[in-house]
Amino acid sequence: MHYQLESLEQLFYFAVTRKKVNCDEKGRVQIPFHLIKQQKCRVTIPNSTEEQVELFHTQEKERFEHCERPYVFNIQGMKSIVAPLKKSSNPLLRAREHNLLVESRPSHINLLSLIRNAASRLPGGVGTRADVAHLMKDSQFVKPGSSDHKLNQAVSGALDRLQASPDPPVRYDQDQKLWIYLHRLRTEEDFLKLPDA
Repeated sequence: MHYQLESLEQLFYFAVTRKKVNCDEKGRVQIPFHLIKQQKCRVTIPNSTEEQVELFHTQEKERFEHCERPYVFNIQGMKSIVAPLKKSSNPLLRAREHNLLVESRPSHINLLSLIRNAASRLPGGVGTRADVAHLMKDSQFVKPGSSDHKLNQAVSGALDRLQASPDPPVRYDQDQKLWIYLHRLRTEEDFLKLPDA
C-alpha cells in the first residue's frame, strides 16, 4: 500500500512539474510538494517534433481505418491505448460540419474521438485542459491555424462529455485542476470484454 501511494505521489508530481523525482542518500523518495502551485489551465508539455507529428498522423489514420477495434498509439516508445469507436454502416454518411475540423473526413471522426486520442497521449496519463488541446493540434483532422482559444473552449466541453459517458476515459481532479486519462492501464483484451465492444 505504501509503495502504491508513493508511486501515485511521484506520478502526480511529474504531471504537475514534468520533472522526475530524486531519491535521497538512503533511497527514500523526496517529493517537494511545497514547491507545487495549483495548476491553472496552461500547457505543461513540449511541442511535438515534426517526426512525432508525422508518426502520429500515420497511426491516427490507421486508428480511424480500423476504429471498431481498440488501438495502441506508439510514438517513439510512448504507448497509449484508446477504446473502439462505433462506425456508421452507411458509407455515404458525411461528417457533421465543425469549425475546427477539416470537412473531408469520415463521419466517425469527430471532436470527441480526437480529444479522446489527445487525452490518451498525455505524459503519465495526466495533464491540464490546455495540454489536451495542445496534443489535439497534432491531428491531421484539425483545421490548420485554429486558434488556441477556440480549441480550448471546444476541448473543455468535450472533456466534460467524455467524463459523463458510461465508461469515462477521463476524470477531472478538482483540487489540482488536472485531467486524468483513466484507460491508461487497460489492454486491448480489457476493451474487448466490455459489453459494447
